[in-house]
Amino acid sequence: MCRRFCLLTSFMQSCKCVHPLFLESNNIYDIRACELDSAVDYACVSDVTTDLDQGIRNCSCHVDCHEVDYALTLSTSSWPSVPFKVNSLSCIMC
Repeated sequence: MCRRFCLLTSFMQSCKCVHPLFLESNNIYDIRACELDSAVDYACVSDVTTDLDQGIRNCSCHVDCHEVDYALTLSTSSWPSVPFKVNSLSCIMC
């Protein structure tokens, strides 16, 4: 959330607009969406993003107090499985 707010603030300060992905659907603050098909807006958004990625701009977001890391696993199975078939048949016969 901190990085999102930092990006939003940086776009507003530097570009006087906000990347369309950051606009809320209700847009209660009447913020202009950056027109990414405009060379000027696109260049500004690109520069801000690059500056943040390269550390030229600093967000000073602190490490979260609580973080969950999930291990990536991959598994496969046949569908439908034998237990599913047995269970389905027993429910049909009930």
